[in-house]
Amino acid sequence: MSDPRTTWSRAQRIKNDTIYYLARLALALAARMPRATLGVIGAFIGATVHALAGGARSMARANVQRALAALTPEQAAALSRRAFVELGRLLGDTLALLRADERPSRTLPFADDERAKLARARAAGRGVVLVTAHLGPWERLAGVLVEHGFPLTTPVRASYDPRLEAAVHARLRARHGVHALDRDAATTPIALLRALKRGEVVGMLIDVSTRVASARVPFLGVPAWTPVGPARLALRTGAPVVVAIATRAGVTVRPIRDVAEPCTRPTDDAVEALTMALNDALSEAIRAEPERWIWMHDRFGDRETGARAKALDLAAADSIEPSAGEI
Repeated sequence: MSDPRTTWSRAQRIKNDTIYYLARLALALAARMPRATLGVIGAFIGATVHALAGGARSMARANVQRALAALTPEQAAALSRRAFVELGRLLGDTLALLRADERPSRTLPFADDERAKLARARAAGRGVVLVTAHLGPWERLAGVLVEHGFPLTTPVRASYDPRLEAAVHARLRARHGVHALDRDAATTPIALLRALKRGEVVGMLIDVSTRVASARVPFLGVPAWTPVGPARLALRTGAPVVVAIATRAGVTVRPIRDVAEPCTRPTDDAVEALTMALNDALSEAIRAEPERWIWMHDRFGDRETGARAKALDLAAADSIEPSAGEI
């Protein structure tokens, strides 16, 4: 893969270099600060971003009012501000995961009854398709799963800056045993299939609008382009499906679909129905703790890229192996 830095303009290079060196400084400080201090500083950063980033602030308020229509404009504004502060605090929590002595379960318990749900799904012998959201400490959730004996493979979007990828993202996941794959690599679909065949957990986030195969289905009660890769993968392999969320009380696991016979050519209706069921579960979790979700992105935009992705996905496939664009 070519180095994206070769295409940066001078202004982009200055901006990205600044971000990279600030990130390195933050990592160095995080290794020496008390854990509680990281959360306090993160909350301050979140409040500062809310105050200064007018576009992101407006997007968050608009999304809250659209998805949680019962709130007054004042309540929507207050909730969006709390979301910035809380996500800043969660950033501090994520930085703590880079400490050599940090266990993921230190601040995110995984109760026996919740672990049993995931264990039962995995016992079926076809692996588990696990779906989650950018809700609460989602990076810590991945580490908690591995810590409790659930091997986890997940496709991720590589950072725009390979230096940040190596210094932060890859390091964070590797430290806690999470097997991360480049979402856009041609080898990723077959790697996900092999992980399921080994009886492992394949984890995916579907709560953001991305340039992957998607269907426009309700999310928080509003039509939104939603990745269909997890549904298609589960239907084709027969793997059970669960939604796992990092809540304030700990990890919760919600079974969505039991193990079933593989279907090499799942219908469009079946794919969309399962994706809707996943969105319903994620929406319920977000409504329960709305200040811990990423309201500040264009979740409900009707973008042409989504339409192209849907057209690509709904073309019938000839084999059980999904293309790189479908996962």
